[in-house]
Amino acid sequence: YQRRVRDRFVVGSSLTLLIRLCKQTNKQTNNHQSKSPHKTSLIMGFKRFSVASLDKEEALTEEAEAKYTKYFQKFDKDKSGDIDMEELGKVLAHCHFDFEKIPSALEWMVSLIDLDGSKTLSLGEFKYFVGNLLKWKKQYKKALAKDGGDALTVAGLDAALKKNKYEFTDAQLAQLVPLVDKDGSGELSLEEFLLLSIFVRFVKIQFILADSSDGNGLLDKKEVGGHLPALGLGVDEATLDNLFKGLDTDNSGSLGFEEFAVLCAMIKLR
Repeated sequence: YQRRVRDRFVVGSSLTLLIRLCKQTNKQTNNHQSKSPHKTSLIMGFKRFSVASLDKEEALTEEAEAKYTKYFQKFDKDKSGDIDMEELGKVLAHCHFDFEKIPSALEWMVSLIDLDGSKTLSLGEFKYFVGNLLKWKKQYKKALAKDGGDALTVAGLDAALKKNKYEFTDAQLAQLVPLVDKDGSGELSLEEFLLLSIFVRFVKIQFILADSSDGNGLLDKKEVGGHLPALGLGVDEATLDNLFKGLDTDNSGSLGFEEFAVLCAMIKLR
């Protein structure tokens, strides 16, 4: 079961969950049409983040599958069937990424990709990880070209995130950027952008899982608290209550995806 989770559910696939989400998203959308425009928008917006959309977004071509499998076999020096931290560092260096300049970047990165807590990457985890990194690298370069600087500004980051259907406000971005902007420049290097993209992707997976019970595209405090440990985040009840209330601006008792992502970032920064 753990191998199946690692090799396939890394992109959220579960037929049972998909069927439940498809049925319940429609049901919950119809039941909540009378809610405030903000929350209705979030419910409709949940179609952005579903098991099916995640599969489509991260689908690999046969050519890419074969290429990344060869990478895996090449760098799995001890033939353990997993890529450990040291081996992953060599993979990233081979791909011309410089994560060493960011303290503890590699450890944090692995914690967000490694779904079973083994501190290694299976072939499935590895393929989607490399595929996403290379895709996000292209997005960064395009955004940077439009931005016109040496590093990505917050405006450039906003444009890049919107390409992936994220709708963060300026205030929310101001709370997300410090998570990876270790030098406090207010701009993001390629590696900082990639770290943020990895974080947001994993939060998205947890959001989909947390919402699987009712499929309404919103998380109540219980659902939020129940999935924070999966993100490696721990917080006491009083602190969670204060953060939740601060982000739940319309007092509906629920958070949309972007609000949930910001809450996770705020806890990580504490």
